[in-house]
Amino acid sequence: MDFKTREKLRFLRMSTRPVYVPVIYIFEWWGLLAIAIMFAGFKLLNIDDPEYHSSNVPEDEEENWSSDPFYKYNTYLHVILQGMTIAWACWIVGNGAAWYWLIPIFFFIGNSGGIAIITAHELIHRSNKFENFMGSLMLSYFAYASFKVEHVRGHHVHVSTPGDASSSKLNQSVYAFIPQAIVRNLYNGYRLEAERLAKAGKPWFSKENELLPYALLSLIFFILAGAVSGTMGAVFFIYQALTAVVLLEIINYIEHYGLERSKLENGRYERVTPLHSWNVRARATMLNLMRHSDHHAYPSRPYQILRHYEEAPQLPGDYGQMILLALQPQKWFKKINPLALAHMEKVRAMTIKNGERYMEVSVK
Repeated sequence: MDFKTREKLRFLRMSTRPVYVPVIYIFEWWGLLAIAIMFAGFKLLNIDDPEYHSSNVPEDEEENWSSDPFYKYNTYLHVILQGMTIAWACWIVGNGAAWYWLIPIFFFIGNSGGIAIITAHELIHRSNKFENFMGSLMLSYFAYASFKVEHVRGHHVHVSTPGDASSSKLNQSVYAFIPQAIVRNLYNGYRLEAERLAKAGKPWFSKENELLPYALLSLIFFILAGAVSGTMGAVFFIYQALTAVVLLEIINYIEHYGLERSKLENGRYERVTPLHSWNVRARATMLNLMRHSDHHAYPSRPYQILRHYEEAPQLPGDYGQMILLALQPQKWFKKINPLALAHMEKVRAMTIKNGERYMEVSVK
């Protein structure tokens, strides 16, 4: 199987993830068999071959990959399936699902929201209005539309500086980081939007405020969950939203832990490069979010062609392993602190030219 087909199957596996539990619930053993066959097929097709998992798209093929409509339609599919699954789960939970179904529904669908926000993250970076809308819609499932503004206009500007709400500091535990990040992200999103409107001479409470419609949509979703599915449906909606947001902020924690940009003589911070975000070589998993160093250096680069840089700081495992490690702060500090300190020492030894660390970039 060629490289591109493998990638598409891996991305498709992620976008269809929300429906696994509903399919098993509705079709029972047949549904379980269908999903088992699908995973067996992935295994037989060897789509997780490490050789492909660690490869970059050849530069002469990047334009072709970028223009392939599959990649945007795959994200649209994820938005649709996630919304349908949340609605289904609220209904099932609120209308008497057997107790033994509540555990997989709460665990699996709650956790799938964290993956869903990754798709939302990709879409809010796109200039196309419909793609941007779909990303905002996905965020409204989790009452976190403020992320759209804060992430693009705040985090990408201030990443790896003291002013960034989503950059964790050395020796800061994930438990201290999460509440701080959520509060600051919510506040900063609405503050940045208020500042944008003020510069345009428009009031904060107006139809031009791009956050208010999605905040209202989240409220409508919550009210509908309660109206149709009762208290348990409303509780589940809040639970899945909170779970998704917490997972997102844990990922933010591990992506920037202990990394800093230096302040220049003119008072500004050096430019963002692949040196300023943690990287994992892996492809396709989580829409290539693990290649976060490239995303921050080139925010407009589509997820399907994000690159691995050898010079970027490398996490010692995938995001799943790092999340579990981060939840154990002392083990996290012991493992990651030496890597962060060594990397920052190497970075500070580099020369700054035109506001950017000079490095011989090698793309692997």
